[in-house]
Amino acid sequence: LGILAGTAKATGPGIVLTIIDPDRKVDAPVLLDTVQELRAAGAEAIQINDVRVVANTWFTDTEDGVSVTGVAVRPPYVIRAVGDANAMAGAMEIPGGVTATVRRVGGDTDVEIRDEVDVDALLTLTSPQYAQPVPTSTP
Repeated sequence: LGILAGTAKATGPGIVLTIIDPDRKVDAPVLLDTVQELRAAGAEAIQINDVRVVANTWFTDTEDGVSVTGVAVRPPYVIRAVGDANAMAGAMEIPGGVTATVRRVGGDTDVEIRDEVDVDALLTLTSPQYAQPVPTSTP
């Protein structure tokens, strides 16, 4: 659960995807699409530069570039993902997908398949503002 919540480090086989964006044309929707493609291909833990990606991560464009859950990230975007490396690498090369989109805006990508990838960016655990656990009933 700590890995899913982003409060524990993760390590294992996976990929390191580097998005080179010299003209700063890669925007928030492209990074979101990248995360969605990685998740669909089985990524179990992801980070972009020094920001952990979890279920409530959000992306937005700002005057200075892209913000990931309120943290500015700048190119090159180094995305580390733990999971089935071959499936994730293949997903990045789908026609019309991530690699094609990045190239269309003047950038480039590099996918490295690794036996061990460390996802070590961590989130601080916060208490929910509204949600409360449901008491368990005893039979």
